[in-house]
Amino acid sequence: MITELRQIANYYMGGKTMSDENVGMSGLTASEASEFMRSYEKGMWTFVAIASGAHILVWMWQPWFGM
Repeated sequence: MITELRQIANYYMGGKTMSDENVGMSGLTASEASEFMRSYEKGMWTFVAIASGAHILVWMWQPWFGM
């Protein structure tokens, strides 16, 4: 049974299982999770910058709330 589970883990998760010490609940190692977080933050700040710019341009074109 254990060997079958290990084979499944090798196929789907590249050999990483939650019973391994360095793998978290997400199935990522600490370095993989850190890399994912950096990519996520970069994408989030890009979205915030574009959305902020769009809001400023629309407000300059047609101010809302009677300002």
